[in-house]
Amino acid sequence: MKFWVLLFLERGKGVRPIILIMTIVLMGLAISNSQPASAEVVTVEVEGVVNSVYTGGALVLDGSVDTGSLMTGSCIYDTDTPDEEPSEWAGIYRLISISVTIGNYTFTRDPTSAKYPLFFVDKGDRGYRISSWRSRFDGTITVGGLPKTYEDIAWGSNYVHLVILITSSSEAIPTDALPDLDSFPELSVFDRGKGFDLLFYESSDVKFGVHGELTYLTAVPEPATIFLLAFGGLVLLRKRKA
Repeated sequence: MKFWVLLFLERGKGVRPIILIMTIVLMGLAISNSQPASAEVVTVEVEGVVNSVYTGGALVLDGSVDTGSLMTGSCIYDTDTPDEEPSEWAGIYRLISISVTIGNYTFTRDPTSAKYPLFFVDKGDRGYRISSWRSRFDGTITVGGLPKTYEDIAWGSNYVHLVILITSSSEAIPTDALPDLDSFPELSVFDRGKGFDLLFYESSDVKFGVHGELTYLTAVPEPATIFLLAFGGLVLLRKRKA
């Protein structure tokens, strides 16, 4: 493979940089797809729409989260991640990261919390559940008429819980292992449920919550892989010009 890359660089001296970089990226992806199955870093991308909002107390958001609001997000995991609690019917795995945006708010894992976002693979319930307790959020909420940040409310029994739940009526989940890129099901498989919830808890009671339905779900290679390939292309270009 190295011979063909060098040959391309030698013959393609007049080729535009963007074409060269794209070619290198495609070559890299072709190589990765031809390798024997091994651990993968997978990014799951999701989109959805809020279809209901619940307000059960004096906790108010800034108005950007309402019925019809768009939800976008992603989570990243390594298929080599060990099962936290091995059992016959389900697997529980730590996510590397999670990020979900609704309205003006972006929710991520709180690095100071001992609770990690988790990916549940449930053969019995035939579905996946992505759960992030103690989710950190960027932005300001109003509690009792006073503006509050995440740092103001993140103590004791106050927390934000984010969950994405997708289930199927068929045998779509044949194993409790983390799915790789080839085995990750399409959204259409999950015909029994494909929703998400964002819940603000205060003293263990839900004070604000949203529920919505997923409209998009896909698994793609971890973005850093493609970035590194493109970066390598830029380095080669600089060396040619030197």
